[in-house]
Amino acid sequence: MPVTNPVANSSFHCFRRCGLSVPAALLVATATLLTAPVLADSDEPIPDFSGLDSVEPPLPEVLTTTRLRQPKSRVPGTTTIIEGELIRDLGVMNLVEVFRLVPGMTVAEVGSNNPVTSYHGTVHYEQRRLQIQVDGRTSYRASLSDTDWHTMPVPLELIERIEVSRGPNSAAHGINAFLGTINIITRSPDDTAGVQLGAASGSRGYLRTFGSVGEASAPYSWRLAYEKRRSDGFDKQVDDDQFFPFNDGHNINTFTYDGIARLSDQISLDLRGGIVDGVNEEDLRKNGKLGATGDPDIIVDDYYLQTRLNVATSTNHFFHFQVSFQNYQRRQRWPICISGPQIDSILDGNPPDFDFEPGDCNAGDVPAPLIADLNEDIEESRLEFEIQDTLYFNPDLKLVSGLGYRRDTFRS
Repeated sequence: MPVTNPVANSSFHCFRRCGLSVPAALLVATATLLTAPVLADSDEPIPDFSGLDSVEPPLPEVLTTTRLRQPKSRVPGTTTIIEGELIRDLGVMNLVEVFRLVPGMTVAEVGSNNPVTSYHGTVHYEQRRLQIQVDGRTSYRASLSDTDWHTMPVPLELIERIEVSRGPNSAAHGINAFLGTINIITRSPDDTAGVQLGAASGSRGYLRTFGSVGEASAPYSWRLAYEKRRSDGFDKQVDDDQFFPFNDGHNINTFTYDGIARLSDQISLDLRGGIVDGVNEEDLRKNGKLGATGDPDIIVDDYYLQTRLNVATSTNHFFHFQVSFQNYQRRQRWPICISGPQIDSILDGNPPDFDFEPGDCNAGDVPAPLIADLNEDIEESRLEFEIQDTLYFNPDLKLVSGLGYRRDTFRS
């Protein structure tokens, strides 16, 4: 149920329950936001400059909008929070469906089976104006400015909350944040110690299994998790009053590792890494590949590495340094056969005819057809780092400064 903040120029919606050469530092990685500094060797209470401790009942905190821990009453923008507990209670089956809960956002599928979400229905396929982050790590693909929601390495069981800053926020998050920013914040290994197992199945081959194991201790906490997501997609399609099987499912496996090393009372190191592999099916009749005689399925092989150093020099001054590297690899290959008359028509300047069936084009046809094996193999990588310094002068005056760098590389 949305809760609106009456403060001028600030509104808030909160959903909650009622009641390779990679630097050696990137061995494994994580990015969890530093919420409060720790004062070493002292029994004095640490001042809470966020203002959260003075509200009864406590207001939910917001981290994404200004990169500063704040109660909702002080957030200078329209922000939606969706708590992970709510997501699991609602029985949401995949990550992208969560954004149906956000005012102004739409969720749909384009092409053969690619799920997309956008704000105010704009640029529905390439979300080049919508920044997507997982624990502060940029997660959209730079080549086409879109997000592959099928392969996002975020199990629903590990979501702490999702913050959606709805509106321009480029000052805090750089490019892509013109329409808004989605930041998916995952649970700390301290909150998921032990063993957890789960599975869900349904019609049309839907299957989702999850398992994690971890330990929470003073010097080091860790978690290793695995998730499988599988679906056969739609059963069949109708073309010219004929039924054909629809090849638009997916079968994705994700492995993730999270760790927190507490080097001292003032210093901690967050580590995170993950691997994604599987297949994302594409239907030969619906993918727009001219002359395809086989399904151009996409083979997925991704990984990411991330580390973050958190340092609290005093009760009112702390900073973090974060580095991440991620690599997306897609292998997509398929055979084509374009008939001779269609080639002649294209050479004459006419638009290609996509109304064909496998078998309409054969090697022995006259005039000779074009027969070939094509591929759209791509690989793109992103190296990103940032440093952010936060200084509290008093409860009403804070200074946040930082520097970031990102390099995107695309190969095809």
